Amino acid sequence: MRPPKKPRPVTHQRPGPVREEPQAPRKDPASQKSKTPRAKTTRSANADPPRREPEAADQPIEMHPGTPARSLPTRLRRKRTESAAPEIPLHEHRKKSSDPYPLSSKIETKRKARRKKLLLRSLALLTGIAIVAGVVWALFFSSLFTVDSESIEVAIDDPVGIVDETEVRQIAETAVGKPVLRMPGGEIESALEDLPEVLDATVTTSFPNGMAVTIDAREPIACVGTSDSCMGISDDATQIALTQEQRDSLPKITMNVDSDRAQAQLTGLIDAVSTLPEDVRARVQTASVSDSGLIEFQLDEGLVKWGPSEQNEKKARIIAVLLEQSAGTYDVTSPDAPITY
Repeated sequence: MRPPKKPRPVTHQRPGPVREEPQAPRKDPASQKSKTPRAKTTRSANADPPRREPEAADQPIEMHPGTPARSLPTRLRRKRTESAAPEIPLHEHRKKSSDPYPLSSKIETKRKARRKKLLLRSLALLTGIAIVAGVVWALFFSSLFTVDSESIEVAIDDPVGIVDETEVRQIAETAVGKPVLRMPGGEIESALEDLPEVLDATVTTSFPNGMAVTIDAREPIACVGTSDSCMGISDDATQIALTQEQRDSLPKITMNVDSDRAQAQLTGLIDAVSTLPEDVRARVQTASVSDSGLIEFQLDEGLVKWGPSEQNEKKARIIAVLLEQSAGTYDVTSPDAPITY
């Protein structure tokens, strides 16, 4: 579009004779505007419709020759600028979009997808935490997997029969109602091993409600005291309460309990008795130790002079061979030179 012609500047001439010239009639600016060819402009589909000024602004404007363009009304300058704006051609394969801001729409779509992905991850994490918390609660704190009294099994290895099974069950049932995975097995084992008759106790649990108790009993090897108040004693010098029938089957130990060396002598005597073979121990009626520490065993038939509590295992092997011979006394005080007479 060609810009409108600028009005000619007024030049001052030297004064001269004034000639009257006929003045040309003034032309209406609106008529000139309508005759001036204007470039055709095409509006894109997404362009805003032209804004219409108030009716008062549509009145024709008087323009005098020599009026500069900057003094024109704003609406005329705006119209000239709009008519001069070139049309931006679209790519031949690109479709027209109704969205005037296609890039912002893509950014917003990506943001929504990112927020949705973050929300799904958060939900998955919360769900996993809830599941783990539920499993932990069910296993460790709920009543679903607790010890049941009917599911407690007790096994006792007791050849002599000195362990009271009822007492063992009472201690084991202290775990009833507690979760299997939090059952204090160590505390129950310690309580069972505090019983003098129990040598070793093992407590295990089985899912979902079971518990097993295994007892190894001590074995009394002798009886210390008189026949009426005899107290059983094991190989580790632990005193055990016995029945009368059990007392009668054990060798009786006689010794001076008031001696200063009574504890050491009793320990040596127990060590000597515990090394005897079972068939030999069954024949021992009494076992005694003197103040000097010499040990003797009174058998059902014969007497065994053991001597001090030394080389007990060697003496036990020798006495097992000597008892095959008929004799009244078997002396193994010196195991390298045993004597029978």
